[in-house]
Amino acid sequence: MNELKCLAFDRDLDFICITESHFSGDYTDAELDIPNYNIYRNDLNPSGGTCIYVHVRHTVQVLVNKSIRDFRSITVFLDTGKLHLVCLYRSPSSTVEQDVLVRNELAKLPSTNTDRIILLGDFNLPDVCWVTGSVKGPDNTTDRKLINQQEYLDCIVANGFSWHITNEITRRRFVCGELQESTLDQILTSDPDIIDDIIFGPPLGRSDHLTLEIRLKLYDDASYLTSVKYNWSKCDIAKVVYLGQQTDWFYSGVFDNSVDTQSQELLNKILNIVDNSVPLLS
Repeated sequence: MNELKCLAFDRDLDFICITESHFSGDYTDAELDIPNYNIYRNDLNPSGGTCIYVHVRHTVQVLVNKSIRDFRSITVFLDTGKLHLVCLYRSPSSTVEQDVLVRNELAKLPSTNTDRIILLGDFNLPDVCWVTGSVKGPDNTTDRKLINQQEYLDCIVANGFSWHITNEITRRRFVCGELQESTLDQILTSDPDIIDDIIFGPPLGRSDHLTLEIRLKLYDDASYLTSVKYNWSKCDIAKVVYLGQQTDWFYSGVFDNSVDTQSQELLNKILNIVDNSVPLLS
């Protein structure tokens, strides 16, 4: 928990999603508390479970899915509309019935111009090639595991979700002395442009999965700048200085060196500092 608290404080994260949380009912919310965050748990004994931490600056509605294990969903109310955030862990031992319940629930998630969906977690679909959007195996297979993975992929496509991880490794572990690398985690969105960047970091605690820091773009920059009113008189100067020192001001692009692209990246970095240092007018 200390490592998680440090990460939340250092990054000033809006949301923290955890799969295979292993938070049994023996743990109280107080024991799992992160200052300035509310926790929404879906515990399973003796293992599994998911949870979402949400910063107190956001208003949240909890969506209850008692019939679905390892599935936690909430709605966050933003100035630009609703954000439906779903944290999912699909166990390799999930039954056909459990998988059908999850897929049916995904199909019910609302998506409009102002209501957006982010679905992320450990899907455990090792035979899906996310580069080609296909399942590795014969077309006429009778292998139930392959058929089930194809049904998940069909559900994702049919409901208009975009995936944002293709050939990146999300889990590394040693099996019988051999390094095993897999792509088991995935990020799905109803709007492909909502993801601004994904940063792959080292595992947290004893996990063998990499951490994923997702930077969201929830508004059009031009309309946001003209609609949002900041209370500059309450600007936290010390935080501006700190965040400015922590920001990498060098351009990160390699292939696209256009002035527009570089200007957009610089604007995003400045907006990030402003959003985290200057409160809005109430």
